[in-house]
Amino acid sequence: MWSATAGNPFFVGQVLSVGERAGPTEAVQAVVERHLAAVDHETTELLRAGAVAGRRFRLRDAATLAGVSPRAIVPAVEAGLVDPGDDDEHRFHHDLIRDVILAGMTAVEREDLHWAIAGLPDLAPRDAADHAVAGATTVGRRMEAARIAVAGGEEALRLLLYTEAVHRFDDALALLEDRPDPSTMARAHIGRSRARYLAGDAPGSYADAAQAVRLSRPQSASLFADSVLALAGTPEDLNIGEYRAEGDCREALDRLPEHDRTRRARLLAVAAIHRWDHAGGRAAVGREFSEALELSRAAGDAATEAFVLRARQRAWFEAAALDERLAAADRLVGIGAETGDDAIRCWGHRWRVIHGFEALAPGQHEALDRFGELADALGDVFHLWGHRLRCAGLALAEGRSEDARRMAGDAEAHARRLGSSLPVAASAQLDRGRRWLWGDPEALVDMHPTGHAAEAHPEGDGGAPGAHASALLVLSGGAPPTGGPAADAAVVPADAALETLNAFELDGLALRAAAGGDRELASTLVAVLEPLAHQWSAVLPGLTALTPLASSLGLALETLGRDDEALLAHREAVASAEAAGAWPAAVHALAHLGRVEGRVNDPEAATTASRAADLADDLGSSAVEMIGAWTLPGRPA
Repeated sequence: MWSATAGNPFFVGQVLSVGERAGPTEAVQAVVERHLAAVDHETTELLRAGAVAGRRFRLRDAATLAGVSPRAIVPAVEAGLVDPGDDDEHRFHHDLIRDVILAGMTAVEREDLHWAIAGLPDLAPRDAADHAVAGATTVGRRMEAARIAVAGGEEALRLLLYTEAVHRFDDALALLEDRPDPSTMARAHIGRSRARYLAGDAPGSYADAAQAVRLSRPQSASLFADSVLALAGTPEDLNIGEYRAEGDCREALDRLPEHDRTRRARLLAVAAIHRWDHAGGRAAVGREFSEALELSRAAGDAATEAFVLRARQRAWFEAAALDERLAAADRLVGIGAETGDDAIRCWGHRWRVIHGFEALAPGQHEALDRFGELADALGDVFHLWGHRLRCAGLALAEGRSEDARRMAGDAEAHARRLGSSLPVAASAQLDRGRRWLWGDPEALVDMHPTGHAAEAHPEGDGGAPGAHASALLVLSGGAPPTGGPAADAAVVPADAALETLNAFELDGLALRAAAGGDRELASTLVAVLEPLAHQWSAVLPGLTALTPLASSLGLALETLGRDDEALLAHREAVASAEAAGAWPAAVHALAHLGRVEGRVNDPEAATTASRAADLADDLGSSAVEMIGAWTLPGRPA
């Protein structure tokens, strides 16, 4: 109300009588027009240009557009129509004055002034985009306005205004509906892809990026490279399921000139990490990461160096020595500080937290605090999810179960905003499973009755809400819940309840049974897993999920002393992992197989140990150490 009327009692009454959106009343219009009539023609023209520019306008720009001297503003100030501001900025005394001026102009006059304002040389891209879209009345203007709108969207992205950026890229694409311009449309799709991803819409993001790849393939090499990079995903959240980027990366690299070091470095990193996820092998991709880092440093591009480091961090997560990963995380923090880029600093602190937890390093509270502050400031849903998930883990380790439960709930909420099944699963299933394995059975009692368990066994489908939670409690000897749907589910037979668990939780149960010599739990596991593993093996022999199932079955059979059958299960796990290219899983499976072969004096034991060592050596030193422990005789620790 103050903005519209500046507190003038008459204007307040007029606005209240019709509502602000109805525009100025006839009485208001008559009053303002009397004031406007008191100023000369040059002042009126200047005010018209200023009104189109906005409630606040730069005097020199308005004077240039009107073709008059800046001194023409003096009568308007004296009449109380305009208030002078700082430097060159002036503003209308209240919105109703501007509304009356605009109402007195024709649509063509307003559109032409909008277009002229959009062309001012020092106008911010977002402001230029607003005026260009408003003034785009011809085909030629619409094509140029689309390019200006893309620039406005890119500025909104830099300012972390993700929703605004999406709308600006929408404007650009709408302007080109009648006369498509593939290059500009591809840029708009690339920008909207990034904005949607940062706003938590991963599926929409990849749909936009796929359009960009299609549109840009016949266009310039740089535009095609940018589209491929958008569709490949970020270094930490690859678009693996829908897209194999390596082929397009190679095509883009072949087309790009050698001097475009920045794009070449990013493409090499993306190709390497996609190859890693599909085929594994640290040695195979290590050279490409090294070349990508050299290119980024030769280009003097710290942001690209950070991109490559983040990609390498992901590939090295299970393979590189811990000190290498921590050093790379620290370098990311340093690059972020040098460039003033909080997004890079946030990634560095995120990886420092992840690897610090693995090393049980001190100072986790401080690292988490820095990570959380940056995630909150950026508003990045992916980072917020990761921060809350790790806060839950630290709180649980310190015995703060209420804080852990609250943080895990926050993590799940952020994961659902991401729209990606992986983070939701990590928050809703794996986190609860890990908390349970860490000794917090209550983590499963409070499962929401309409959550994962209810979805797995809908009403009328033979299951009951809460069966998933009760299964872990009953099978592990924990006390069942005392009331509610989960309590009813506690009476479900152990083997039926076991079928509600995911592969990670089954693996945890099998390890617990083997380490503790729990023959009863092992028997239950075998009863459920044996037919399931055989069924999956017959239908989908290369399925990645078969590896943990077969390994779990092998561990359970070992616990029961059925080593010959355990050998078959572990060999099935190895074959499945190798067929799927899941090399870290193959290391695990080979370790289990080598241990059993050694115990029964199988002649293949030495060969298996050699295969395990060779693959572990390729994956990294930390894996070698694990192999050394796992191939010892006896039960797994």
